[in-house]
Amino acid sequence: MTTTPTTPKIGDTMPDGTIYAGISPDTNKPMYATPADAPLSTFNKAKEYAAKLVAHGHQDWRVPTKNELNVLFHNHAVIGGFSVTGSYPAGWY
Repeated sequence: MTTTPTTPKIGDTMPDGTIYAGISPDTNKPMYATPADAPLSTFNKAKEYAAKLVAHGHQDWRVPTKNELNVLFHNHAVIGGFSVTGSYPAGWY
């Protein structure tokens, strides 16, 4: 019997612990996120953090492009993260 791999649904937890976040509109490749957001408030700090991050067996993390961030935000209810309450920066997307 041959099995066909199933396409993950947005918000599914992958075997390595990452969260499937959708398809990148820039690369047309799957995007994955960590289960928790990094507690950073600026783009430059996030960029530095991602460049050094080793998590879930991966060390190729990066900040999303603007288009990818829009996909992530659109799917935030099932992905998790993206605090939209409170004052800047905690509640700003």
